[in-house]
Amino acid sequence: MTDIGIQPVTLATAVEARGFESLFFGEHTHTPTPERNAERDPVGFDQLYDPYPTLAAAAAVTRSIKLGVAVSLVPLFHPIHLAKTIATLDRLSGGRFLFGVGGGHRVQEVEDFGVAFPDRWRATREYLQAIRTIWSNDVAEFEGSFVKFGPMRCWPKPLRAKGPPILEGSVSKYSAKRIAEYADGWLAVDSMQQGDVPGIFKLIEEEMAKAGRDAGELEHSMILRVPIGAKDAGERIAFMADAGFHRIVFLMTRGDVAQQQDQLEWFTELAKTHGR
Repeated sequence: MTDIGIQPVTLATAVEARGFESLFFGEHTHTPTPERNAERDPVGFDQLYDPYPTLAAAAAVTRSIKLGVAVSLVPLFHPIHLAKTIATLDRLSGGRFLFGVGGGHRVQEVEDFGVAFPDRWRATREYLQAIRTIWSNDVAEFEGSFVKFGPMRCWPKPLRAKGPPILEGSVSKYSAKRIAEYADGWLAVDSMQQGDVPGIFKLIEEEMAKAGRDAGELEHSMILRVPIGAKDAGERIAFMADAGFHRIVFLMTRGDVAQQQDQLEWFTELAKTHGR
């Protein structure tokens, strides 16, 4: 969502009217300039709206679709602030929020917030622990390597006892362990080879068993890039669904209103033809 394409209220209304299950917005706070060894991103990550007020706008004009962030760059925000923001959104949406999380993949974007890039995933894990501590306690306190706060009160609390489902947004050899440690599911992007997918699901089951958790409780989502008219779209959707993904998220690219409207119609056709 940017200021040059379909606006969030219009898109959310259209998505719900077409029978989609959910709508996700992405997050990047800024893009470092080229002299800092970060080239201008052709998909316009530096133009993205802040996902939380954007999702709040979408929540106000919808009643049934789930609303998520894909993904929140957790180490870029203080966990006290993020806990309140997400709990507020979860309340305003009637418990429809899905919390996709990630550590960030741009070195400078992460380090501009005072977190060393190699530490971003350890910070993410700890921040999520702190957030859940706030959500689950009337009086919360926390002490870790990256964040510390004394006894305090913070409302609102999310509608669900554990808070919104946390979807682990990474595709790496560490994803399965992260899911087993703190997540309620996987939010993957189709950057992997299809042949690798069964092995990753097996690894998730193994890590869940080690953690004493039931892999059947997880909810897995796949973000697919399906250009308009892609002849293999149906085959790819079917493969991911058969592999174990419960939700297919179509990636809308940056563009003007007309271009994104064409994408929405294409996604609607795919959902009607290949949805389950």
